[in-house]
Amino acid sequence: MFTTNCKEFVFGTTLIFAMTTGAHAQSEGLPSHALFDLTMSVDGSYEGVDLGEDRFGAIYRFRIGLENNAGSGFLHGAVSNCFAVGYFTDQPEHQAGMCTIVDADGDKILQRFHRSDLIGEIEFINGTGKYSGISGNGQYAVRSENTWQGNSVQSELKLVGAYHLPEAQSNTSLLDEGGPN
Repeated sequence: MFTTNCKEFVFGTTLIFAMTTGAHAQSEGLPSHALFDLTMSVDGSYEGVDLGEDRFGAIYRFRIGLENNAGSGFLHGAVSNCFAVGYFTDQPEHQAGMCTIVDADGDKILQRFHRSDLIGEIEFINGTGKYSGISGNGQYAVRSENTWQGNSVQSELKLVGAYHLPEAQSNTSLLDEGGPN
């Protein structure tokens, strides 16, 4: 059932992004490309599985508040909801997942991430509204000691990177072009 629901979620998410038409980035007050520096306040939980021999797997769910360190602008005040899987051995943890970032206007960005130990990378995949067609990437690092309580964790991360938005959007969708090949 989880596999079916996951496939339906991915297909539905892909379809929503394919059908989205966007506005010009400049009309929303964002430059078409820029650097960003964000603080991420993380509140998360996990379910773990002891795999024996110092191996451990986990499924995480995070809710992340984003603040642009310039005090306004790109993703200032946005909220990100993320799911991830992690694997621990006697080496640093490896973790990978997906996030949906929602800004104050309700516009969204789909992002993927992966990390090893306390440093990770993100990639913007696509978005809706003013973020339609977004691309970009960044690196993040844990800024404060993780606070664990039972199966919950809180921490603060710093994320720096760059994004690019298309200069203009067309009103065609992937569906109008016959779908993906």
